[in-house]
Amino acid sequence: MTELSKQRVESIVSGFRGKRIMVLGDLMLDEYLIGEVRRISPEAPVPVVEVVDQQIRFGGAANVALNIVTLGAEPLLIGAIGTDREGDLFADLMRARRMPLYGLQRFDDRPTTVKTRVIGHSQHITRVDREKKDYLHQTEEQQIIKALEDHISDVDAVILEDYNKGVLTNNVISAAIDLANRSDKLITVDPKFINFLKYKNVTVFKPNIKETEEALAMHLSNDNDLNFAGKKLLSELQAQNILITRGAEGMSLFESSGEITHVGTHARKVADVSGAGDTVISTLTAAMVGGANVREAATMANFAAGIVCQEVGIIPIELDQLYSQQNMIHVVSPDKKTSTPPYISIYFLKILDPSKIVTTGIPEESSNFAAISLAGTFIPAPQKKTIHSLFFLVVNETIKAMISDKNKVTVKIRSSNFFLIILIRFALYMLFNFRIFNSSLLKL
Repeated sequence: MTELSKQRVESIVSGFRGKRIMVLGDLMLDEYLIGEVRRISPEAPVPVVEVVDQQIRFGGAANVALNIVTLGAEPLLIGAIGTDREGDLFADLMRARRMPLYGLQRFDDRPTTVKTRVIGHSQHITRVDREKKDYLHQTEEQQIIKALEDHISDVDAVILEDYNKGVLTNNVISAAIDLANRSDKLITVDPKFINFLKYKNVTVFKPNIKETEEALAMHLSNDNDLNFAGKKLLSELQAQNILITRGAEGMSLFESSGEITHVGTHARKVADVSGAGDTVISTLTAAMVGGANVREAATMANFAAGIVCQEVGIIPIELDQLYSQQNMIHVVSPDKKTSTPPYISIYFLKILDPSKIVTTGIPEESSNFAAISLAGTFIPAPQKKTIHSLFFLVVNETIKAMISDKNKVTVKIRSSNFFLIILIRFALYMLFNFRIFNSSLLKL
């Protein structure tokens, strides 16, 4: 985990504000039919949803572009839609967001992709897709490539967003990567299975763990398997960086230098993972355009994804949300060679005002447990089991939180409790060393 101070985040955001990022890929609309379920259909054993609200949002590469807008940069969206009513609606949404339309290609033989989600009582009941997934014809390919060539000099980075809907053909992929590299532009990729191994020589290649397993035909059941997969992708794709998103386990960054960084998730309560990948690739790319190194960019992207996962539906990350969460980004760097540190019960924290303690990533019944080492103290556990120190609490503007890359635990304690923390630290040290701490309170 990389430390990011508020000042550093402000510098990165200032660096990408107003910069232009090209987003090339599969465009779609996400429709939400939201209602209530009060009965079962007499025609079939299915719920009847009485719709009370309808929402239309950007999906696919368009949602990546929307994330770039809400972050404060400027997207140039290139992709294909139909000459249908949904295509008109798509263009209207772009105008409403003040996105330029000159990268938008409209084709008579391709309907605008629409994914309709039916939601009843906040539960996702079903999804209906209207789409055509055939690859673009040669003349359509040339229109996309022409748009790339016309505007590559106007942008600072290129994102390839592949949803296997037919826009990113072999020719389009090759042309985009070649143009970006010859123009010395950052190029990042969010792949899907069909074209997975065709994205070579890019800045960051960002698959999720399921896509990686499918493409490499292997099950990634532990860190050793994951490290092998990351190194294999680096070698096969000749990429500068591989960033594998791992859902509840966070993400893992593999750099061509050989460095490996595992970043724990930041989501406190996951409501919907839809669109999290779009948020990751857009925040990652914007941060790198703003001057962040790849580890800083991955850290910001991880926090952004954690925020949008707490909302139902596909929504973009808002810059003010990222700032408020960024105030809680701190360092913990457990030894990469150690296994997952166990939890130590620190029930003394209950005497603090609960509003001054924030926990995340652990079950509700364990909300008063945290694997932490107060102010850098190493605490040995009884029964000859070793607790790996998580180093230190970061003291900056406040006594801030610690986050375990593996256990995904956050504890935030305000600076007004500093002296109380010191007393707790001393008490824990004495209790553990003299073995008078109730072993039933240990979560090992």
